[in-house]
Amino acid sequence: MKKTLTVFFACVLLASANAQYNVDDFTSNLDSFLEELNAATPDNAVTGGKWSDAYIGQLLGVPPHFGVGASAGLSRFPAKGLYDVFNALDLEFPVDSEDLVMPTAGIEARIGGIVFPFDAGIRMMVIPETTMNDLTFDYILFGIDARYPIIKGNIVLPAVSVGLGYTYLGGSVGTSVTSSQITGIDMGEWETSEDLAVSFKASVIDVSAQVSKGLFLITPYAGLGATMAFAESSYTVGPLNKTVSANPFGARVYGGLSFNLLVLKIDSTVMYNFMSENWAINLGTRVQL
Repeated sequence: MKKTLTVFFACVLLASANAQYNVDDFTSNLDSFLEELNAATPDNAVTGGKWSDAYIGQLLGVPPHFGVGASAGLSRFPAKGLYDVFNALDLEFPVDSEDLVMPTAGIEARIGGIVFPFDAGIRMMVIPETTMNDLTFDYILFGIDARYPIIKGNIVLPAVSVGLGYTYLGGSVGTSVTSSQITGIDMGEWETSEDLAVSFKASVIDVSAQVSKGLFLITPYAGLGATMAFAESSYTVGPLNKTVSANPFGARVYGGLSFNLLVLKIDSTVMYNFMSENWAINLGTRVQL
């Protein structure tokens, strides 16, 4: 995310210094960028958090069933809006397509249910406001979910569960520019230095169904998921500003396998959203009883 939006800032400065680039086209491309950001952040939010076991069991068992770990991944980010900015300025886009990738990471924990058959998980990642190379950014991810086992699984049968979850993702990236850097756009009266920023947030409701089968050293798994998101993103460049909201729906398939080394599990997952055509990959490791 940081690298993606750093590219965006470079576009803004270069575009604003080019008086031949129509401002209406410039802001139109930035509006498209916000729409793409709204469509991509929900997929980024639900990347990870799906452990290989469709159901981990009850907490009050022998041994008790719970686990903690961490994961990191990447998801596709369509960036035609940015691509059009580069194209209009006759600049080379950083990659050979109109797509970039968005990173994601999180600390995860899951605990088995008490009395009733279910398990519940939590996932979070927080980067407080940080300044690095004249770039200020912050990021927060928080998710919770619960799963109910339709089939608990045994030596013969796989485990099958259905789940419901909620994830919030938000953040911003900003820097400071001077009025002399923005000569191609009439910025009106403003201070010598102004903030240039992009912010984004998404609340995502997710329902899923998953099947898994433990095979001693590996556990293959597969699932289906559907999401409804409430997303909003905005940019501010001096007096230019815009906020775009959207409610994208998603329908995805995901799957992978984990390698099981006693209580240590190393997980890999791939995901594809049929509606946004976004993909994601995720790798994680955890200690699980």
